[in-house]
Amino acid sequence: MAKTKNKRTKKRKSSRRKNNPKKNNNKKKSMWKKITTAAVTVAGLDNIAGHDMADSSGAPFADRAKNFINAVVGRTTGFNPIPNTPYEYTQQVSVEGMFNKYTAMGFFSWLYGNLPIKKLPYQPQAKSFGKQMGVIGAITGIFKPQSHNPNSHNHNRSTIKVQHNGQVITTQ
Repeated sequence: MAKTKNKRTKKRKSSRRKNNPKKNNNKKKSMWKKITTAAVTVAGLDNIAGHDMADSSGAPFADRAKNFINAVVGRTTGFNPIPNTPYEYTQQVSVEGMFNKYTAMGFFSWLYGNLPIKKLPYQPQAKSFGKQMGVIGAITGIFKPQSHNPNSHNHNRSTIKVQHNGQVITTQ
């Protein structure tokens, strides 16, 4: 009778040991998801408001926060939630903004995840990160402020501006 009891306890102990690696693996997945979410969020916000933050460089933190809020909300909706500030932005939609550094980063991460080589590290994670980064880069790039670089290839740009009274003005 004692022998069967020892076998049962050994089985129980070994099954407990098997569960521990799964818990550690879940922690890694959870941490990877947190890091990916943070990176994609920061990239999206930088894509929309990064260029406009130069307007408040050297200003106190409160002014920079006002600038950031007006830049993100103003570029995406056209409404500036914080009035009476020098930081007012209009909504700008440009398709050329979709092709930016974050979209490229997402594409090449996704490409790395799809390589047919089996021994490369972190391929599944790179594939999912690449999808998320590529989509966020493209979506937020639509609202990215247009660069007025004279060396740009697109010289004929149309800007659509919607005024508060509902008028739509197209300029070139």
